[in-house]
Amino acid sequence: MSEEQKKMSFLESLKKTILNTEKEENNILPESEDVPRTIAVKSVQAPTEDLINFKFKGVSSAKDLEVRFAENFVDSGGKFIFVENIPELFEFLNSLKIESKWNNIFSIDKEFSKLMAKHNFQTDENEFLLDSSDAAITLCYSLSADEGVIILSPEEATNRRLNIFPKNHIIVAYKDQLKPNIDKAIWGFRESYENRLPSVLELYPEKPVAKTNHKTLLSAEGPKNVFLFYIDKEIG
Repeated sequence: MSEEQKKMSFLESLKKTILNTEKEENNILPESEDVPRTIAVKSVQAPTEDLINFKFKGVSSAKDLEVRFAENFVDSGGKFIFVENIPELFEFLNSLKIESKWNNIFSIDKEFSKLMAKHNFQTDENEFLLDSSDAAITLCYSLSADEGVIILSPEEATNRRLNIFPKNHIIVAYKDQLKPNIDKAIWGFRESYENRLPSVLELYPEKPVAKTNHKTLLSAEGPKNVFLFYIDKEIG
């Protein structure tokens, strides 16, 4: 099996069974014929010898950026879902909503709200507000594979800190937003946001990335239940 086949096999394996942790927490019954598709989240165990690098990097030694990010992000407690395109994204969002028994997913981003309308997702539930939704969905600035963390813009980070923000945060990212490390992930940020600082969303309990880079990164506080939908296409 080639390296590309191994990568695709790993990423596709993340979609084989429906969010086992979500089922256990919500006492959800096994899937029925009414569920369009299923979503899988695979737990990755960290090799003991790799823990010495935990403070600075994640635990994955995968050469492929997508696999390295996925392993590091899932190992930290995140839920990673690989999708090939926008239509598949909404298919899986619908499955996630059904399986988790959510009434509404609220979009923070106006452009993504338009995309939801275009794909007829929740068109009859526009009366829901952020504080009455089960999950909120946002975009992000970039992803860092080495550390398995997500970089948020100031606006995205501020929304996450709201006390009305739901306990479930869904983030949508594209292929060209994935970078090898923190330095590459925040490159060009200040050109877009002048003197403001990027915020890092990391799920490791001791926040090693934010501590190590405390002069250039802020911690994106908020809910710990994070779903990352990674679209295998470039933005636009």
